[in-house]
Amino acid sequence: MTILNELISQSVLDQYSALDTAIGNLEQMIKLQPPIAFTGVDRSTYLRECRTVIAGAGRQNGKGYWIATHADSTSMILCMNSHVRDSYRAKFEDLGIKKGQRSSIVILAELENIYAEKTIVKKVFVDDAYYVFSKIDRNKFYRRLEHRCSEETIFYLIG
Repeated sequence: MTILNELISQSVLDQYSALDTAIGNLEQMIKLQPPIAFTGVDRSTYLRECRTVIAGAGRQNGKGYWIATHADSTSMILCMNSHVRDSYRAKFEDLGIKKGQRSSIVILAELENIYAEKTIVKKVFVDDAYYVFSKIDRNKFYRRLEHRCSEETIFYLIG
């Protein structure tokens, strides 16, 4: 490994660690939110306003690995295309995460299909959220997924 590759690897690890700390702090704040019954808002608004972590992160900084290590079989990852989905599958392989323990990975083109599913998800990760929500309406996204969420579900809009 060259010195440049080592520096880049260390930089990605440092960024990953910073992202992990920042999101961990935001998760703690979200867990302190009042239950939906006390908010006076509908379910999709509650999920969007009280159960969402938003973290801006640049490219090639470890956010994909962060998502892969924090997603599990009760999670869903939404990403932009099949190329990104394939990269998540490779990350799961790299991390030794077995198929039964993996999150479902949905691409934008398949989004309509998952709205009809009934399985409750505990975490929803949106990779490259700025791009994704430039293609779909964010409010509609929450309304269409609300039946698949509990009051403990957390949405992570990353990048």
